[in-house]
Amino acid sequence: MNAPDGSRHRSDAAPVPDPGAMLEHAPLPERVALAARFALLVMSPYGTRPWRLSATGDTMELAALPGRRLAVADPDGRALFAACGAVLFTLRCALLRFGLSTEPLWLPGAGQPLSGSEPVPLVRLRVTESAACPPTERVMFDAIGLNHAWQGRFDPAAPSARLVDALQAHARSEGAWLGVVDEPRGRAALCAIAVGAERRWLADRRFRSEFMYWQSIQRQQPGGDPLLQSRLGGLGEFVRPFLMLHDPGPPGDLLGGAPLLAVLGTDEEWPMAWLAAGQGLQRALLWARAAGMWAQVLHAPMVAPDTRLAVAQEIDRNFPLMLLRFGRLPTQASGGEAPPVLLG
Repeated sequence: MNAPDGSRHRSDAAPVPDPGAMLEHAPLPERVALAARFALLVMSPYGTRPWRLSATGDTMELAALPGRRLAVADPDGRALFAACGAVLFTLRCALLRFGLSTEPLWLPGAGQPLSGSEPVPLVRLRVTESAACPPTERVMFDAIGLNHAWQGRFDPAAPSARLVDALQAHARSEGAWLGVVDEPRGRAALCAIAVGAERRWLADRRFRSEFMYWQSIQRQQPGGDPLLQSRLGGLGEFVRPFLMLHDPGPPGDLLGGAPLLAVLGTDEEWPMAWLAAGQGLQRALLWARAAGMWAQVLHAPMVAPDTRLAVAQEIDRNFPLMLLRFGRLPTQASGGEAPPVLLG
């Protein structure tokens, strides 16, 4: 069987029971309810989980929660809509693995800027029985529970061209684009833009206050961010910027040294495009994880309009949304799972 990166692999381990196969003949409501639980495994900005899922019989509805938007770090709701898009793709993938297909009905809230604090319905999914789950979706479903982030250094080995092409194709299939930055001058320019933006945010007390609030909530929950104390000082001030958490080298080394540095973006600038970008992002992240690649998604450096414009001009693409770094874990880190950290 081919691995997601195109290589051949085999396993001599005993077969593991397939939850999808076991559920194919379960009652439809039971499969729908279980698929909804996979939304809890989707990363979101600082762990805000700005969505609400409801399921009734053969119908599911996904709503955005404006009250969980990051007022400082995500004023336009780009990351919020992208997170909801990631949830939507995860639901589609899980339902398909459980023998169900979905027919989306987009609701008015999906095309409107966020306002107020009441939940905003985005999409209603009508769930029906389907044919067998395609191999591609099976692979991505198996990676859902493994889709954590990694904030440290990566092994320097570059991914195969075939895997890079696949990641771009997955993002494109959902209506987003994934631009790879592999030329040294472009990498250096992108790192300079990101590090400059990060330092500017760290000087903003409103940003620090918002970040600390959500980090304190995460710390109280199972699986919360174990790196909190390395990020915040005793008086609630940052002691190190995001990109330097595990890196004693110069700022930007983690970005510049990533085997694969990419920018996720859209061809339009409105909520429906950001929802599509979130679906493309989750699809690419799951495929990368299935291929043994880890990723870190950085949204904060792309918040300010001038930063987005600088990135757009540098890569010659419209409407960049997020910065991503991909790679395999270094040898010394491969003995254990990386800590689950949050999309930043």
